[in-house]
Amino acid sequence: KSDCPEVIALLRELPRLVKTCTEPLTAQAVGNMLYGLQSMKSDSPEVKALLREVPRLVMTCSEPIRAQNVGNMLYGLQGMKSDCPEVIALLRELPRLVKTCSEPLKAQAVGNMLYGLQGMKSDSPEVKALLRELPRLVKTCTEPLTAQAVGNMLYGLQDMKSDSPEVRALLRELPRLVKTCYEPLKAKRSHDALWLERLKEGLS
Repeated sequence: KSDCPEVIALLRELPRLVKTCTEPLTAQAVGNMLYGLQSMKSDSPEVKALLREVPRLVMTCSEPIRAQNVGNMLYGLQGMKSDCPEVIALLRELPRLVKTCSEPLKAQAVGNMLYGLQGMKSDSPEVKALLRELPRLVKTCTEPLTAQAVGNMLYGLQDMKSDSPEVRALLRELPRLVKTCYEPLKAKRSHDALWLERLKEGLS
């Protein structure tokens, strides 16, 4: 967690090291790098300092990104806010990479990908650009969703507004996936379970 004193001390040392990297990143390296941010909050000065070095590295990746890398990459953004300048700079680099993914997504990757959007606002131009790339990827998933994947997928949309064309385009792809879930619900929160049951009722 980025509010832990020991983690803060470590984070202070990382920008210097990241600056020394001159090697182009592979798609897997980009996925791993962003996946590791998942417990970090973008309101931390130390996290912001690290984030300032990340877009340059993402730009060096020239190979097509794989389905699992997409899931990992966006899952790691869950503690980030789209009104943070450092996050905005990172978001600008992601649509280009997401466009290169031609692999079908598995159920877990879909859940992870959308779960990572939970701190993003759909009125942000950078978020909109990223959202435009996601319906195509969601369409490629033919695996039945687990209850956890459905919960993650819907939880990640909490700050999205349905008056956004980009959000609506994404939402149009989700009912098909929700219908594939036949697992008993084991929601951590009762309101999560109720939300999912009501949604499934509305789709039947």
